[in-house]
Amino acid sequence: AGCAWQVGPWSVCSAICGDGEETRRVSCPGLLEEDCPGERPAERQACRRTDGCAWQASAWSECSAQCGSGVQTRTVTCPSGHAEDCPSGLPVLEQACHATAGCFWHTGNWSSCSVPC
Repeated sequence: AGCAWQVGPWSVCSAICGDGEETRRVSCPGLLEEDCPGERPAERQACRRTDGCAWQASAWSECSAQCGSGVQTRTVTCPSGHAEDCPSGLPVLEQACHATAGCFWHTGNWSSCSVPC
């Protein structure tokens, strides 16, 4: 009799962005857990943090054009899976590009000589 559950402080959430888990130490100072009244307090609980959320962007795609003006795209995600957890202002998803690798001159046949011999 006279025993009470001893509980430590919750740990830091295991996630820095999104759903995670907190843990704490729970013990009964008696010889048996039955010496402490009531149910054993929880040692784990769910937690959620968003202060460590930052947008993650993929590499830019190749230019959509092979010669001249085109567009490059990329994907941007928030690691938590919820856009509202990341800072406001979604990063740019597409940008203009200019490609020259597929450019080459097109030549036609020569015209007839403009001056007679």
